[in-house]
Amino acid sequence: MSEFMDPLQRREPEDLEARFFEDGVNIGGKSFFYLTIPYPGCTKAIPCEFCAFAGTGIPGLKVDERLGRTVVQKVQQGLARHSDTLVLLNNGNILNSNEMYPPAILEHVPQVVACHPSCRALEIEVSVKDLLSDSIWEKLRTIRQNLAGKELRVRVAVEYADDALLARHRKGTNMADVGSAIGALSAEGIPWIGYALLGGMEMTSEEAQRAAIQTGQYIMDRGARMLSVNGLFLTEGMRKTQMQTGRQVYLPSIDDLIKVLRALTAHGALKGAKPLIKIGLAEEDGGLKIVEYPYCLPADDSGIRQRMIGILRDFNGDQKYETFFIGVMQNWAKTEAFRKIR
Repeated sequence: MSEFMDPLQRREPEDLEARFFEDGVNIGGKSFFYLTIPYPGCTKAIPCEFCAFAGTGIPGLKVDERLGRTVVQKVQQGLARHSDTLVLLNNGNILNSNEMYPPAILEHVPQVVACHPSCRALEIEVSVKDLLSDSIWEKLRTIRQNLAGKELRVRVAVEYADDALLARHRKGTNMADVGSAIGALSAEGIPWIGYALLGGMEMTSEEAQRAAIQTGQYIMDRGARMLSVNGLFLTEGMRKTQMQTGRQVYLPSIDDLIKVLRALTAHGALKGAKPLIKIGLAEEDGGLKIVEYPYCLPADDSGIRQRMIGILRDFNGDQKYETFFIGVMQNWAKTEAFRKIR
């Protein structure tokens, strides 16, 4: 472990370090450190329709000790500034040994979290398909053991609670798989965060709203710790695919999001143990070269932002336990940057 913890170790080449994306996010007064790790490329055999991650990996990247050491250094540096929760992402499959150096993810990073005086949890994303694999569960148990009492949370991309929509977007899973994965997490006692996707391929506004509400309710009804309503965005690669195929992606509007949140907060208020709700994806976007983002607010309209904040605060703010709250585009500089790109 000391080999990975020595802060005086040589720095990795800039071309590697520059491909990490780091962001500190304040959610309900809690400081979250998001670290997105570069990777060789998603190993999914058939990519999702309009894949946002195509071409974002580093071709030929060696998944080895050097990468693992850099990950640990980045985690140490980030937790020194943002210390409540570490969210570790890689835009692929972080538990796949072809995409990440296993000792770093299974041992060294959890041990850093375990030793940190105020970091309380580690969150990682695991695909539905992988949660059906026995080998993944061995890895999750190893991570939890190395966290030494700190909490492990798993992010699950449910996306659409509808078999037809999952097939249309080539997600490579179905609702039976989703139900089995969620059931396994609950049986293992691992808190989970569910993603609902707002927007999609060849949808209308009404269809996008209906799908997001249905998915959000599905996630709430199955005991998720938190529901994340993620707006579909457009990258340059996705835009090119649109032009080549003529198939259009519907990007949700602020009005779509308000209607979805109203429906979901009404549903969630009826739950015995209310889930938390967050919106965005803004703090998870690094390196994707987004050219169009759905939640950019009009420069002259703070009223919409306050309406959104009010909906989330009313729902999340009265809970007795840890309150999560994220305002629309809370990082205003990032909002401006997206607007200029558009």
